[in-house]
Amino acid sequence: MDSGYDGEFNELVGELANAFNIDSQSMTLASMLYSIAQEKKSTNLIVRDINAKFDRIIGRLENLEAKIEETHTQSAQAGLTTRDQELLDYVRSSGEVCADMVKNQFNYRGTNAASGRLNKLFKEGVLQKTQKEGKIYYSLPNT
Repeated sequence: MDSGYDGEFNELVGELANAFNIDSQSMTLASMLYSIAQEKKSTNLIVRDINAKFDRIIGRLENLEAKIEETHTQSAQAGLTTRDQELLDYVRSSGEVCADMVKNQFNYRGTNAASGRLNKLFKEGVLQKTQKEGKIYYSLPNT
């Protein structure tokens, strides 16, 4: 009769032991998942901080680029004659000009003088030039 009770006891205790074993595994998994979630949260905060720092750096670089461009333009325009300044104002208002347009606007006798003045400003870096339909057009950089 002892063997019957032993078998029943082992059956009951075995099921209970399995239940504790399953609960132990569940707790271990839950603990691991919680740790992973905390690490992910921490990593996301770090990435957010890094992105904010990059945004600030990019903003500073853009400001520096604008200041450098402004300084370059001012230094290039500092040595300009009154006529060159008038020509730049005309280019600024027109968007882009060719030698014929400058000749007509400033009453030059020929296009050589207009072309020479435009080319001089191009060589000084004040103007940029492009060729369209056989004519050379000058404009301000980044317009």
